[in-house]
Amino acid sequence: MPLKRVVQFTTVPMFDHHRIINHVTLYIQSSTFLYKFSSLLQRLIFSSYLISNYLFITDLEKHRDFKITAK
Repeated sequence: MPLKRVVQFTTVPMFDHHRIINHVTLYIQSSTFLYKFSSLLQRLIFSSYLISNYLFITDLEKHRDFKITAK
């Protein structure tokens, strides 16, 4: 009877330990995925901002040249 208890006590923490490790690895994988996804989103937003800024500046320059030539 005591031997059975000892075996139970040694197997249950091992199982919990592996389960905790699995949870931690899943959490790390999901957090790295979220980090990569957010950095990709950030790069996309920044590049779209740069493109729109460039288009706005070129549009302003076209209008400025047009006004200068119209005078």
